[in-house]
Order: sequence, then C-alpha cells, then structure tokens
Amino acid sequence: MSKIQTMPLTDYNCKSAGFSPTLRLVGDYWVGDPCYVFSEKDWDELCNQMFPNGQQLFDDSEQVRVVLVDGNYCFLFGTSFGDGVYPLRKEAWEIAELGVDAGMLSMIPKKLLRKKDWGKSKAHGKVIRLDGSPRQMKVVDGDFTYGEYSIITSE
Repeated sequence: MSKIQTMPLTDYNCKSAGFSPTLRLVGDYWVGDPCYVFSEKDWDELCNQMFPNGQQLFDDSEQVRVVLVDGNYCFLFGTSFGDGVYPLRKEAWEIAELGVDAGMLSMIPKKLLRKKDWGKSKAHGKVIRLDGSPRQMKVVDGDFTYGEYSIITSE
C-alpha cells in the first residue's frame, strides 16, 4: 500500500511545499477518474482520508484537492453532476472524453500508474505533457482549469 495524504490546495502544507494556485508542473500527467488508477487498497485509504467518519472535509468541486502519494503530488476535484462523460479541452479543442464513475477527476503523474493497468488507464483517461510553464489551477462549480487545459462539468 502507498503512503497517502490529502489536503486542499490552499492548505498551509501545500504553500510550504511551494504550491499556490499557480503551479509549474513538469512531465507527463494522466487526466481521468482516479478510481481507475489506484489499487483497491490505495483507493480505500484515499476515500477514508477524503471522508473521515463519512463526512467530507471540504467541497472539492470548489477547491482542488492535493493528494500526496509516495512523495508525488496528484490533483483531484469533484465534478458538478457526479458520474458521466466530460470533455478534456486544450484551448478550444476537445482532445479526449473522460468517463467518470467516482464523481471526480484528477491529474496524476504518469509514473504512478501501474504498468499492469496501463490499458485500462489509457482507455479511461488522457496523458498530457506539461513543460513547467506557470499555470493557474482552479476549480469552480466542478469546472477545472489548468492553464490552457479545461474540463467543464457544469454544462
């Protein structure tokens, strides 16, 4: 099982790690529903941290959730309408359709994806390459933007 911690992007721990709404992410990130890429044990641990005693700590359709997995930062957010299919856009162009079964979407470093599940991950998400340029990350009413990338879930 992986070591997992979760917190809102605005949390002090994120700021002390150098995170603010403007991030400089570098490398390949998988975008999709996180339930498709976490092992069952890791998914259970993540859900337990997001909903301790069955209570949600904060509204992740209004605030990006940072998840630290074995020292790697992942970013999760809730959708407006829960499960469904939502378009991933780069600027005005749709580059993928993302299926959602857990009511949330994510950006996860590709290196965290398990090789044995790569076919499933590829079918349910999209890998984007980030160059470290400063980009603002935010979610408002389940609509996520990170620089030129967006996922609109409120329509």
